[in-house]
Amino acid sequence: MKTSEGLDACRKLAAKADILIENFRPGTMNRLGLDYVSLSAANPRLIYISISGYGQTGRVVSSLRWI
Repeated sequence: MKTSEGLDACRKLAAKADILIENFRPGTMNRLGLDYVSLSAANPRLIYISISGYGQTGRVVSSLRWI
């Protein structure tokens, strides 16, 4: 996902997928243009799941360590 070809491949997969699960730090998928709003425009039935070690908000959300 570090190249435009990689991002295009992700978009094509998401357009046909039932479920997408990601575990990047909050904001990463938005920055890449792979957020729910962007991907669901091509696939309204997409179920989008975000998992992170510290949640999407809060004081430790950007922490790099695991408990």
